[in-house]
Amino acid sequence: MNELDPFAANVPNYRYGFLAASLSEILARPLGTGLSEEDLRQLALARDFLNEILAGVALVVKGEARNVSTTRAIGALDYALGPLHAMERAREISEDGLRVMFEEMQQVITESIANRSVSGPSASVATARQFFGQLSEGILAALGKQQRESDERIRAAMV
Repeated sequence: MNELDPFAANVPNYRYGFLAASLSEILARPLGTGLSEEDLRQLALARDFLNEILAGVALVVKGEARNVSTTRAIGALDYALGPLHAMERAREISEDGLRVMFEEMQQVITESIANRSVSGPSASVATARQFFGQLSEGILAALGKQQRESDERIRAAMV
């Protein structure tokens, strides 16, 4: 049987899931709260993720592929769309508004790294926290569903 290794197939889910859970927790702290070295590392990873999302937006909206892996950019954008739908934002936001929203989240991350504390306009921090929280919940739900389906296939094979 040539089945895909479920762990290997889910590496992006695990990577983005842990990152999103961590970011949601970090951004839930009061503005001005100091950040540990690990928090700063997580924020740097989030900055990279948001760069990939913005590259995906530019690719889809304008056809621009600015020195990025188009596969990674579209993959990151795909992950980002789920939380936007859950936040009821996807229908309300224009293509340009989508770019601006992710740029504002990226600015929160960049300011927080530079200041070594949770920083930025409170509304933008709240949007970023909500986005990463929804991303984490969505990935966790998808992994749970996948596990249940796998368990059902195993049980069915045993019968």
